[in-house]
Parts: sequence; structure tokens; C-alpha cells
Amino acid sequence: MKCTAIGVLVVSLLAVPTYARDSRNALTAPHCMTLVHVRGAWRMDVVCQQGQGTIVRDDSTSAAFHGQGVFAAWSQDEMRALYESLIPRSETKLDLPQLG
Repeated sequence: MKCTAIGVLVVSLLAVPTYARDSRNALTAPHCMTLVHVRGAWRMDVVCQQGQGTIVRDDSTSAAFHGQGVFAAWSQDEMRALYESLIPRSETKLDLPQLG
């Protein structure tokens, strides 16, 4: 009986974290497909292995985020973090040729 109880305890300890995991934060290979300015906001279309979605960032001073598709139930902080991590950045330095 003790072995059965210990076995059930071990299985439950292993299974609970697996099922309690928040899958919204587990995006696999997210990519920014487009980033365009629309009336009063920036719209970012994102594609990942879980599907596709859109994050819209208002140009207002509060900078509110609105999610569609995969991001429909995401919080403001989650959308802000993903949005800022996917903004294309130019890492190249501009080298001007020196003439003469």
C-alpha cells in the first residue's frame, strides 16, 4: 500500500507542473511578418508555430496594446514584452567612404 501511495505522489508531482504550465508564453519561433503604421497605431503581424496573430500598439500616451488571434487573451505586459522583442533593429553601422 505504501508503494502505491508513493507512486501516486510521484506521478502527481510530475504531472501537475506539466498541465499547469501557461502555454501563452511558450511561443515557438515567433517572427514579425509586417510592422505597419495604421491610423493612430502600429500593427505587428506575428507568425509562430502555434498560429498567427496581431498586436496593435496605440500611439496614445498610455501605449495600450490590443491582441488578436494567438494574442487575444494575453495581458498588456505579455504583449508589450513580445512586441518590443520583435521590433526589427538595425545592427549595421553606416560607414561613410572618405574621399581624398
